[in-house]
Amino acid sequence: MPYFYKIDRAVDVIFIRHIGRVTSADLCEQLEEILQHDEFSKGQRLLIDQREEVPPAFSNPLNEKNGATEEQNQSRLGNIFSQFGKIKLACIFDEDVIDYFDGVIKLIAGIPNIEHGVFSELNGATKWLDIHPDFDSEKILNDIIFAYHRLTSPTG
Repeated sequence: MPYFYKIDRAVDVIFIRHIGRVTSADLCEQLEEILQHDEFSKGQRLLIDQREEVPPAFSNPLNEKNGATEEQNQSRLGNIFSQFGKIKLACIFDEDVIDYFDGVIKLIAGIPNIEHGVFSELNGATKWLDIHPDFDSEKILNDIIFAYHRLTSPTG
């Protein structure tokens, strides 16, 4: 699983972290999982940290997981995002690879219920999402990974 998330009701934000290669099909699966989560409610702000994500593989027009084309997955992604209600979505990318994510950024920009911002660092994203400066978003993003590894570790 190349993605991790935590819904924090205290600040009403869904914190998402991607590591490695995350396909549009992966993102669809993640967002569908979030929609089913007990802590989810429409209108929550989203912060997606993609600084450790590997740019998409343009050489493979089919997604290995479901055989769908990238275009089909992007259409699916638009339909899923529409179920989140009116939201603010902040994406954080490493400046060196942001151009590789242009397709996803354009897709999100075309969804009417999403106000989106693209950032190269966490502070700008949290400020834009109106997360209180004393709230430790970096800790939440780091804890997501550690919690996942504790849950999946054979020693638990």
